[in-house]
This record gives sequence, C-alpha cells and structure tokens, in this order.
Amino acid sequence: MGGRTRDNLTSAGLWASVILRARVATTRLAVWTTVAVVSLYVGASSSVIRADADVEADTSDSWEELLHHVTTVLHPPLNEISGIVRSRTYPDVWWVHNDSGDEARLFAINAKGQPIMPAWRTDKYFGQEFEEGKEPWPGIEMLNSSNGDWEDITIDDGRLYIADMGNNGNARRDLGFYVVNEPNPAAIDRGARPISFIPVTYPDQQTYPPTDWRFDCEAVFVHQGQLYLLTKYRADGRVDKITYGTSLYRLDTTHTDKENELTLVSRADDLRIIPTAADLSPDGQRLAVLSYDGVWGFEAADGSDDWLAGSVWRLALPPHQLKQAEGLCWDDATTLRITNEQRDIFTLDAGLLQPVR
Repeated sequence: MGGRTRDNLTSAGLWASVILRARVATTRLAVWTTVAVVSLYVGASSSVIRADADVEADTSDSWEELLHHVTTVLHPPLNEISGIVRSRTYPDVWWVHNDSGDEARLFAINAKGQPIMPAWRTDKYFGQEFEEGKEPWPGIEMLNSSNGDWEDITIDDGRLYIADMGNNGNARRDLGFYVVNEPNPAAIDRGARPISFIPVTYPDQQTYPPTDWRFDCEAVFVHQGQLYLLTKYRADGRVDKITYGTSLYRLDTTHTDKENELTLVSRADDLRIIPTAADLSPDGQRLAVLSYDGVWGFEAADGSDDWLAGSVWRLALPPHQLKQAEGLCWDDATTLRITNEQRDIFTLDAGLLQPVR
C-alpha cells in the first residue's frame, strides 16, 4: 500500500468508475426527506437510541435495487454479529464475531453465511442446519482472552486484529486489540491463542468518563501496516443518545507491557456520520465506512493518511432496512459486504456512492 500509480482517472473517478451501471440505478435516488430525529436500532432487544441531528431518510424504495440481501445467518451462536472481515488466505472465508456478552471467540463463515468448521467435528456439532443429538458449532475460542466489547475486526499480513474498543459509557480503561495469527477454519478445533494484546489510550481523554463522550470506537482498519480507528460520538453524557461526528486516530506503537497512546490524526465534528465499521479497499486507496443511515467513502490526498480531509462519497440508506448495521468489509475491488446484529448479510456495489466533496 505504498506510493500510488495513477492513470487519467480523477479522485472522483476512482469511486464512480467502479461500476458504471451505478449511474442508472442512482437516478432513482432523487427523492429524499429530511427528518429532525431518527430512531436507530440497538441490540437484539430492539431498544432505540436517537441521533440529535438531521438524517436523510429514503422515501423512494430504491434501496431494494441497491442493497442486495444475501442471507440471514441462522447459526444459533451467531446472534449479534458486530464485525466482519474477508480472509486474504483462505477462499470463501469471512471472519465474524459477536458483540459484548458473548464468549471470546471467532466464527468463519462462507459467502452464504454458513459456519465453517473441521470436517471431523461433524460427529458432535452441526453447522447451518439443525441436527438431532448434536450441538451448534461453537466457533474458535480465543484462549486467554475476554470479550469486553468487541466491535470490529480487521486483517493485515496474515494476522487478525480484534478491536476490544467498545466504550459506550466512555469510562473504560482497558481498551485494546487482540492480535491473532489467522487460523485455518477447516483445521482448527481447539481454539487459537492471540500472540499479543495491545492496550491503548486516547491522547485527548483525561477523565473517565469525560465531559464530551467521543471515545467509543466501532470502526478500525489497517493502512500501510498501521491500525487506524474512527470513533463514535454520544450526546449529553448519555449511553442511549448518539450524535454525528467522528475522530480519526492512528496506532504508532505496539507495546504489550504498557499503554500505547493513540495519535489523533483529525476530527470531523460536522460530518454527518456515525461510524459503526470500516475497511480499506484491496488497493489501499478507498476507505469505506458504515453508518446507521448509509455508507461513506473516503480517499486521502497523496501522501496523507487524513482520510477525513480528502474526497468524500456517500450513499444514504434507510435505517429501517440496515437496522443495527455494525459490520462492513470489501469482498473485492467493487463490492462491499454489510452485516447487522439482526443477522442479515447484504452486498452493495461501491460504485453507487456519490461524491459529497
């Protein structure tokens, strides 16, 4: 992901040329309604939180042609999917995990949302389809680990990075990343041990909780071998109230015996975004970010890692369809995969995102 080579495409073209047929579909997105407050799904309990800013709500029903519903995951233990990333080693493998409250474990699933497990464990466990006398496949246990609040997962150079960065109350002092050598999901049945845990702190947080609740992270990605984080803001010191805006941080050190202070890259307090997942495109040039009401795209200027300051794209999608969407990854150079905590899996053509600036 080093220096870029460019042809005659402009920055806007990098997104718009992904799929040219997107222009036809997006002509149906002309009708939008602005609403002052929108209810957003949170958790399987269907409780709601509210954004204290305007959002765009789709009234054209065109999302049915834009957001393709692939499947609903039926495997019982996968009941609150919070993160997803595609394997770069094993074909037809996506790594997923549940939100807080679950065990410290990962699941490998295929494109149809079916769990992958060693063939010799079918004597005791079942995968997608229920089998009498068998237990559901429990996934791959992360040994010597705990799921404080796993919110996202990313991958780089054969290693998985599990972000135990959920911080709803903005008061946690045990945030960090589990680093795991990517296991072979068809061959591992005794769990996997992380090679390290990287504890982190925010440079601009001094009290727990702070006055401004801006230190909850559900979106991480890797750029040129370094971890980056996008935070999620909460309003009025309330767990149940989300507001727009985000801050971008970079992890510059990877100490395991002491806290690593993150580097603040930039803030975008006026950006109408609530980051719930992020992933960098296979070519390393485009950052996709999931929000409760759509998908965003960013491209940093040459030589910069300030993704928030560069070119921006967006596709608004209805919250009632996305529900509590908290997982996003690139399937390939043109396709995004989205999951929500209600077990739905969607795909989306990246070329449908439209320029914002």
